[in-house]
Amino acid sequence: MPVMIEGAVTACVPETQILMYGERHMIVQCRYRRHIDVPASERARLPFLEAEFDVVVGDEYVVYGQSIFNAEMYYLLDPGENGAPAWYPAEAFRVIDATVPGHWEYAFYATAQREGVAAVWGYDKLINDDAHYDELSNADPDARLAFVRAKARNG
Repeated sequence: MPVMIEGAVTACVPETQILMYGERHMIVQCRYRRHIDVPASERARLPFLEAEFDVVVGDEYVVYGQSIFNAEMYYLLDPGENGAPAWYPAEAFRVIDATVPGHWEYAFYATAQREGVAAVWGYDKLINDDAHYDELSNADPDARLAFVRAKARNG
C-alpha cells in the first residue's frame, strides 16, 4: 500500500521504498582515480585520458545529481562534503546503493537546446534553472550556495 510523504516531490511510494528527506541517497564507490586507469572496454571515450579526479579509490560518495552529457553519464558529487560539487564520469565508479531520492526531478533536452546535455536528474534547481547546471559546472559561488542549500534541505 502506498504511503504519502509530506514535502516530497514524489507524492507516494511503496512502503518498502520510503524515501523521505534525510534517509536514503544514491551511493557510488570510486573504482578509478585517473581516467586512464578505467579499462578501455569500460571507457566511454578517449579525449580525457589524462584527467585525474579528486576522489579516493574505495571511498563512497553521495550522488546529488546525474546528467547525460555528450552521450556519457556523469554523477554530481561533493567529494569533500564542502559545497564544492563537480561532475564525474560514471565509469570511474560502481553503484553501491541505486536508490533514487524521492525529491529528485528529471529533465530531457533536445541536443541543440542544451549544447550536449541530453538529460539531468537531481534536486529542483538543477532541473528547473537552466543556468544553474552551467554555473555549477563553472564553480560559480552563487550556484555552490544554491547547491549547499538544496543539500541541507534534502538531507
